[in-house]
Amino acid sequence: MKHKQHVVYLALGTNLGDRLENLRQARQALPPAVEIEAASSVYETPPWGVLDQPPFYNQVVRAVTDLSPHDLLTYLKQIEQRLGRTETVRNGPRPIDLDILFYDDLELETPQLSIPHPRMEGRAFVWLPLAEIAPHLIYPKLGKTAQQIATELDCSGIHLTLEQESER
Repeated sequence: MKHKQHVVYLALGTNLGDRLENLRQARQALPPAVEIEAASSVYETPPWGVLDQPPFYNQVVRAVTDLSPHDLLTYLKQIEQRLGRTETVRNGPRPIDLDILFYDDLELETPQLSIPHPRMEGRAFVWLPLAEIAPHLIYPKLGKTAQQIATELDCSGIHLTLEQESER
């Protein structure tokens, strides 16, 4: 029997090393149970939180998976570690950051995981690429689409770096 496929949106960010290569490696490291359906363009964005660090490259992907939210999180954390991420300063520099933004229309709050991602509100570097691949996706907390939210945010510091690619 085939497991139910869930639609997930993942945020990828990097600001250390070869940033485009870090994003590519993170996408390719996703397990076969996570199949990318769409990937946004890559955007260069100013640092968030800790300002004394290099700018980030950010991207959002839509994927389907039969993994549970917690199993997906475990895989993402393993990929981060494999690609050199160490837990240091929150919002500090890192070779890769992988976050679950949405998992179907699930609303989940556990000590390990919150879905939708609790810190994406007000972050144009999440909403701009998300709106590119899922403009009509509704954020339940605000009752607005990704496109509406992206339009309302200040995106002045965000620059398109690389157009959408079809490659995983």
